[in-house]
Amino acid sequence: MTLKAATGGVPAVVLSYGKFIQTVVDFSIVAFSIFIAIKAINTLKRQEQEAPKPEPAPSKEEALLTRFGICSSQKNNTIYKLVSNSNK
Repeated sequence: MTLKAATGGVPAVVLSYGKFIQTVVDFSIVAFSIFIAIKAINTLKRQEQEAPKPEPAPSKEEALLTRFGICSSQKNNTIYKLVSNSNK
């Protein structure tokens, strides 16, 4: 849309609303894309937080103590059976 025609060495005054509309459309597309990307990232983070965390593996000391406890109870049971069988 020409607001003022060109005179002599002065260029015409033109209202370029087509460029403005194109810029608004481009901005809207980019803004919507960024919005969807951030929304997806937040959804993934929320799922990560909701997932139960696995129990930590027992330390070497705990594993050895547990193993010793199991072995000692098995020995006690065996000894108990031997003693109870010999009393009969």
